[in-house]
Amino acid sequence: MDYERALRLIRDCFGNNSITRHSIATSLKAAEIAKKIQKKGHPVNTELVRVGALLHDIGRCRTHDIEHNYEGGRLLGEMGFEELARAVERHGSNVFDELHPSELSIEEKIIYLADKLTEEDHYVTLDERLKGVVERRKKHGKEHEIPLIENAVKVTKQIEEEVNALMRD
Repeated sequence: MDYERALRLIRDCFGNNSITRHSIATSLKAAEIAKKIQKKGHPVNTELVRVGALLHDIGRCRTHDIEHNYEGGRLLGEMGFEELARAVERHGSNVFDELHPSELSIEEKIIYLADKLTEEDHYVTLDERLKGVVERRKKHGKEHEIPLIENAVKVTKQIEEEVNALMRD
C-alpha cells in the first residue's frame, strides 16, 4: 500500500480528527528517524516506516481499547498487507507480553518509538510521554494494566537507546 492510499484509508475512518493528525505526525517523525538511520548506512525500508506509522492506529476504527494494535493488524491482514499488519500489531506496548524487543525489525522499532514520541500531533521526549502513565491508569481504574505499562516503559527506553545508537553510528 502506498502512502496516499493509506492516507485515504485513515481519513475514511477518522475524517480529520485527532487520530488522523496524530497518525500523520507519527509518520513524519518515523520517516525522519528512518532517514537518519539510513544516512548512517543502515538498511531501512523507509516506505514501510512511513506507511506503517501512518496506519499504526487504524485499529481504532474498530476499537479504542488497548488491543487496537491487534485489531489494526487484523484489518490490514484482511486487506492482504501482511508486512504492514505485523508492523501495526507491534506498535502496541502489549506485544511485549509475547515478544522480546529483539524480535522486532528496525522498521517496527522505529514505528513503535515514533508513536511514543508523538503525543496527539506534537513531539515530546520519551520521558515527557511516559511521565504519569502509571498514575493516569490508577486514576481511571485501570490498575490491572500497570504491570504491562511498567514493562513497556522499560522496553521503550531500550528501544529508544537502540534507535538512537543507530542514528549516531
